[in-house]
Amino acid sequence: MRFASALLLIAIHAGCGPQTSSDDGYEPPPEQGRPYDASGALDYPEGPYGDEKGSVIENYELVGFANPMRLPKELVTIRLGDFYNPTGDGVHPAGGPHPEGSPKPRALLIVMSAVWCQPCQLEAEKTLPEKHEQLAPRGEFLLVLAESGEHDLASEKDLSSWTSKYDTDFPAVIDPVHALSQQFQGAFPANIIVETTGMTIVARITGTAAEKGTFWNTFAGVATQ
Repeated sequence: MRFASALLLIAIHAGCGPQTSSDDGYEPPPEQGRPYDASGALDYPEGPYGDEKGSVIENYELVGFANPMRLPKELVTIRLGDFYNPTGDGVHPAGGPHPEGSPKPRALLIVMSAVWCQPCQLEAEKTLPEKHEQLAPRGEFLLVLAESGEHDLASEKDLSSWTSKYDTDFPAVIDPVHALSQQFQGAFPANIIVETTGMTIVARITGTAAEKGTFWNTFAGVATQ
């Protein structure tokens, strides 16, 4: 496991670094994801942007499923700006990837995972479903499935398989150009808490968070404030 030097270590269990993928049928992801240029956008906080605690996170544009449980699964563009909630009581508008009128969260947990990462698999199976049930909709999750193997970015096929296997009922995306996930230098799982009224990073860790530790208390506090 490799740790980024600027990480806030609130609660860390096991994490892991990249391994070689054995999937010879890897399919390149679509060239749709990229850091979203928020300079001309009215509905996102101005920068400067960063990836450390206290920074405004960039309005990344990703590709995935707004609700992986909805069939047939439809690949859509999802931006971090979709969750921006300046008043704290906003709802998703018509025409976007999320259900019209559904509440926007007060806190967004960005979960960085990789197909090959065993702690990620355990987190997806044991921790995230229970926590999401407890904390949604004021606390929303966004799964970013970054890699299928070493140097192999996750594909739509990987994302569909992962979300089906773990019954993922929150937004889930791939990061086709590694724009967001490269901030973690291949260390997975990794988690970021974003306070959505200002899209400010509240906490960032590498490794799985203790189920009853400071990290989840922080997330719950932001979600319910």
